[in-house]
This record gives sequence, structure tokens and C-alpha cells, in this order.
Amino acid sequence: PLVLLWLTDKWALSIPMLQFVCISYAFIPINNANLQAISAMGRSDIYIKLEIIKDSIGVALLGSAFAVSVYGGLGENGIFLVLAVQAIISIISVIVNAVPNKKLLDYSLKEQFCDILPSLILAVAMGSLTWAFTLLNLPNWLTLIIQVVFGVSFYFGVAKLFKFECLTYLMSTVKEYLNKRKGK
Repeated sequence: PLVLLWLTDKWALSIPMLQFVCISYAFIPINNANLQAISAMGRSDIYIKLEIIKDSIGVALLGSAFAVSVYGGLGENGIFLVLAVQAIISIISVIVNAVPNKKLLDYSLKEQFCDILPSLILAVAMGSLTWAFTLLNLPNWLTLIIQVVFGVSFYFGVAKLFKFECLTYLMSTVKEYLNKRKGK
């Protein structure tokens, strides 16, 4: 509804593309955390090796996707293949970046996945439920308002109910910031 409201129906074909990009970007925090841990250990040698490995994989996969798009007769739909491959590369990057942290920090990919699983489940549930409001065929502006209000309420409500550590951290950070602002 946001794309249709702001950019009109002319941009409707960009919506699936944005969805693929969102999947790719969802893995950035995990990748950055792993890379920062490696950097913090002073292991720039490992960091650069990981970047070379990921870039090699990325170039090979994106090159293949591009070739299939151009020479496979996909035409305009080839962009969807390229974006899907980019999402896959993001997932591969998580695995590649996490492997050294098992040795360096004794923090395996499985442990990382278990740590983010509750937040992931909550985010997917919230996303699925907010998406369901598009099925009501309400005006885009109303759908968007309902989705935002419901999504925020659902996410924070469930996080508070299950006492998610990330919510506790966020709330304490906001309180600390507000207290500092009052003190000025």
C-alpha cells in the first residue's frame, strides 16, 4: 500500500522487487555483527579472506543469473531472478561470516540462529498478519494506517509479553536518552 499510495499504480511492478531487496537487507545486521566480532579480535586477515570468498561467490552467482536472464529469454522478468539470487547470496554470506566465529568466539551459526529465532518468528508473524490486511481491499491510505498501528502494537505487545531481551534493552536505552535530554 505504501508504494501504491506514494508512487501510484505505475510503480506496482516494483513491489516484488522491493520485497526481494528487503529479504537481502534483512541479513545485514547478522553479517555486520559477525564481521565486527572478527574485526574486534584483530583478525583483519580473516575479514579480508571472507570478503574475497563472498565476492567470488556473489560474482559467480550474479553473473550466472544475469546470463540466464539475458540468454535464457527471461526478458523483463530476468530482474526477478537477479534479485532472488542476491537474496540467496545474503544468506550464503551469513554462513560464510559465521564460520570463523565458531573458532574465534566459540559462537556457532546454530547458536546465533537460536539467539535470533524468537525475534525472527515474531517479525515473520507480524509481517504476515499485517500483510493480511491488504486482502480486505480497503483504500491504500486506510490499509497503511491499520497495518502500521497493528504491526507496532502486535510486535511490541508480544515482545513485552514474552519479555524479549531486545525490547528490554531498547526501552532502557530510550529511557537513558530521555533522562539525559531532561538533564540538559
